[in-house]
Amino acid sequence: MIAGKKILYIDGAGPFGGASRSLFEAVSCLKEKENVRPFFWVARGSSNKYYEKIAEDIITAPGMFRFDNTRYGYYRGVRWAVFLRELLHMPFTLSSFLKVKKRWVGVDLIHVNEITELIPGLLAKKIFKCPLIVHVRSVQSTKKNIRTKVINRILRNVDGVICIDETVARSVDSGNKIVIHNSFTVNGDEKDGKIRDRIADYAGLFRVGFVGNFQKMKGIVELIEAARILKNKPNIKFLIVGDETEKKSAFRRFVEIVTGLSQDVKEHVFEIIKASGLESNVIFFGRTGDISAAYENFDVLCFPSHLDAPGRPVFEAAFFKVPSIVCVKTPTRDTVIPDVTGLIIPEKNPEKLAEAIEFLANDREKLQRMGAAAYELALENFSPQKNVVKLAAFYQSVLGVV
Repeated sequence: MIAGKKILYIDGAGPFGGASRSLFEAVSCLKEKENVRPFFWVARGSSNKYYEKIAEDIITAPGMFRFDNTRYGYYRGVRWAVFLRELLHMPFTLSSFLKVKKRWVGVDLIHVNEITELIPGLLAKKIFKCPLIVHVRSVQSTKKNIRTKVINRILRNVDGVICIDETVARSVDSGNKIVIHNSFTVNGDEKDGKIRDRIADYAGLFRVGFVGNFQKMKGIVELIEAARILKNKPNIKFLIVGDETEKKSAFRRFVEIVTGLSQDVKEHVFEIIKASGLESNVIFFGRTGDISAAYENFDVLCFPSHLDAPGRPVFEAAFFKVPSIVCVKTPTRDTVIPDVTGLIIPEKNPEKLAEAIEFLANDREKLQRMGAAAYELALENFSPQKNVVKLAAFYQSVLGVV
């Protein structure tokens, strides 16, 4: 049994997003169902307030060293500047780890929330001399280079690897590898009457939903371009839930813009909307902790990202019988089934996105069938009750306990 086991969770992202929400959901269930003892070593950010709700203790660092070899974010060209930033985080990583080592004597298991935090995970494993599990949430680069070879060699020597879906698993070279899907607790959020009242005003129209940060890679610009193409369709409204990833200093924002590393496109999005007269077509709701209120008022969820993978909002929306429009080159049937649970379109293609939206707006029967199928798939693969059992069993196998 894993009851009472002391588990160290490492998350270097900071801002609350899909990965941190997924970890929060998983650990909440583990603590309730399996009585584990969670401790968190994390980068400072908006995710901290969620982790504090479930942690026995938490230590934060101003920044944590990460190494990105994902298919989208691997270092090349000007992106090597990102690696230099990560090197600057190394002193914060080491100083905060000294606190971890001093305060938490003895850890039974280490769980790294994303492969990008592999180095802090290995450091903790060396000091605490306990098993290390690495969660892989992003499709990895499969380019044949030294970086990929080194990471694959390390992964073959960690104690366990968890992939969030078959798409990610295909890109990971590891022996003790398992697929455990992310989970979502329906209506587990705190109710927000303000957003519920605002978003309910659009009932009766065809509501195209987007949930996520205003980042270029999320496809938000393509979505707004699709709204411009469909401007003369007054029954189609675009409901946007999210905002910038995080608040940044003026200096950091300037550097990212000059180097071309900035992902935040909020200003650009509002410029398109103003220039195209889309103020009544695209409605912004900002961030909300009541994400269920959004999904309850969508007819279709758009996830037109550049990451070649279905994101967390796809299966979250599915729990509300909302199908999705997704950009994935080779989808796997565990997350999205083409023309059954959602529509698949090419990435960075506003025209195809607009076509898919209009097609579903004009075929409500197809929309409902796809929503029902998406719901069944969500129940099968993304149930917290099912996935916490798989996660606990994987912990047990790695720990060698019964």
